[in-house]
Amino acid sequence: RIIFLGLGFGHALLEARESLPQERASFVVLPEAGELPGWLAEHLESQPLDDERILLENSSPFAPLSGKLSNSQGIIADLDHLEALAPKRWSILSSAVLTGFNERLKNGGLLGLISTRPIPGLEKDLRKAGFDVATDLIPFSEKSKKNRTLYLARKGQYQRSH
Repeated sequence: RIIFLGLGFGHALLEARESLPQERASFVVLPEAGELPGWLAEHLESQPLDDERILLENSSPFAPLSGKLSNSQGIIADLDHLEALAPKRWSILSSAVLTGFNERLKNGGLLGLISTRPIPGLEKDLRKAGFDVATDLIPFSEKSKKNRTLYLARKGQYQRSH
């Protein structure tokens, strides 16, 4: 199970569906607004939600994740979308938010966060919350010279075998 905090135009969800064709894969989407799935179905040629493995969760991407989402393999979020719509007291740097993500992931599960700009302190706060963190710069598009910052955080600590 992979959780998507926010839907946007569904590009990440489409890519995940194509990359994980297994029938047992499941995708839980917490859309930014209740009207968004209907709008996408009406206005987009590609239908990101047209897959029986997708479950639309009727809860806010800013609320603590439900206990029924425990043991998930991944949580994906575009921080630009989330931060633009977030309530004043919500912050990705909050220990409660990061600990909540950690609690919903199975050991070895991945938290994938992407942002237009680097977020000072995010790597440190992810480590404090129990994640092993790697960052990379990802181009906006194939020909773009501008990058986005990708944070990949794995639940648990890396252990060498030798």
